[in-house]
Amino acid sequence: LITSCVFSVTCVSVSLSGPCRVSKQVVSPTALDCPAGWSWFDRRCFMFLSNEMSWASAEKYCLQLDSHLASYHSTGEYNFIRENIFYASGKHTQTWVGMFFQEGVWMWSDGSKFIFSNWAASEPKNDGGVEHCMNINVGGIYYWSYTICNLIISFKCMFL
Repeated sequence: LITSCVFSVTCVSVSLSGPCRVSKQVVSPTALDCPAGWSWFDRRCFMFLSNEMSWASAEKYCLQLDSHLASYHSTGEYNFIRENIFYASGKHTQTWVGMFFQEGVWMWSDGSKFIFSNWAASEPKNDGGVEHCMNINVGGIYYWSYTICNLIISFKCMFL
């Protein structure tokens, strides 16, 4: 049973609202359920998009695909995402994921809990109080970083 809700993110001076679907009975996809171009890992489908856009535009693009920017909750998921990006792009491309900072709290755009972290040694630092969106693979490094939300980079979508 699908119910309606409203997803809203305010990121710096960019507001993004859009429909989201919440299922009362969640049935996770299998590898066979992922559409062409999507990769399956641990009951979820992921797709790397080399299109480059801001965090808010990337989340809106993912919403149009009935998905969100990717979230991950373990070292295994994070490693899969990095390997999948490398496989798709031929390098460790700087990529948006779904974490953002709002009102003093880090959260995932899909509403899932923030339970795993892998910040770079100098992060999170929020230089000038304007870095509110998370990206990975900055300079090809393994750790997370966060930056201004209007940076134009590639992104990763995910759906359950």
